[in-house]
Amino acid sequence: MVGAKNVVHMVTDNAKNYKKARKLLSEKYPSIYWSPFEEITIFRERQKGFGRSLAINNAKTTRPDEWWRCFGHDAPHLQQIAVKILSQTSSSSGCERNWSVFERIHTKRRNRLEHQRLNDLVFVHYNLRLQHR
Repeated sequence: MVGAKNVVHMVTDNAKNYKKARKLLSEKYPSIYWSPFEEITIFRERQKGFGRSLAINNAKTTRPDEWWRCFGHDAPHLQQIAVKILSQTSSSSGCERNWSVFERIHTKRRNRLEHQRLNDLVFVHYNLRLQHR
């Protein structure tokens, strides 16, 4: 099963070697697609749709995840990753809720609890509250 048709992944130690290998292999095997590297280059150098004035102007006014949905079609792999990362909401409420449970369990009376035991109690308490919702 060795051969050009079965190449899935190539690893090099730096970008310079990657570019050289890409050039040599692309000349010999034009069917090999270099998506991750190509897509990052296309985005960074504002090639294809990323260089259009509409894409550049909307980057200042549109939410980042929406911008990638609208203008990232020339880099589908990069678009998929960007949308997933940028669509996540950031909030500290989960941490604050967990700290609140921690403070209820770790009182002056129970201040000698081992760290792992305290973590286990918080875990159980938090998950029991989730079950009752």
